[in-house]
Amino acid sequence: DFMLDLIEDYGLLRIVRLGFARPVLGGSNHALHPRHYPALGRLVTEFGQRAWQRDPDLRFVFDCGWVPCMFPEKFLAALRESRSAIGRCGLPLLDILSNGQVISCYLLPEHHQEPLPLTHDVAWLQARFAQQRERDQLSWLYPACADCHRRRNGQCIGGCLAQRMAVLQAVSAPRSRRRASASLRTESL
Repeated sequence: DFMLDLIEDYGLLRIVRLGFARPVLGGSNHALHPRHYPALGRLVTEFGQRAWQRDPDLRFVFDCGWVPCMFPEKFLAALRESRSAIGRCGLPLLDILSNGQVISCYLLPEHHQEPLPLTHDVAWLQARFAQQRERDQLSWLYPACADCHRRRNGQCIGGCLAQRMAVLQAVSAPRSRRRASASLRTESL
């Protein structure tokens, strides 16, 4: 629990930001496979319980990609305001590439880009990427997502889009390429 020691020793903000490796679409990085999400959820839950015993006011901030089904209900309830980020991404977070193109997800640089406009503002760009994201919500990470009440109620979008697209890409690839791709792109805990 070295993070908690660092927070105390250096008087840092009592916030722990959590993220995990997800696939860059078309890349060869190592990523956590969705079958390991429940194990990661258990590890984070155990850490959260220990952390809150030391500091009940400690907050957790979650990057994109976390889904509610990774965690026990009791832990989700204890997260309070941090809970709202799990299962959803907020407004598209924009990155401007060196070539002047704008992307909204570093995991999907080739999926959707917009030229940096001279006559429009950030809100216009965010709306463009939000429209694209709506079109991308046709698939989910797990088969169980189809009947999930959180997905139907807008509390979860069905997992990280890059992860969903990587899974769909692996499923549609020829069998020999699937094995090679899976070994390159996934790492277990």
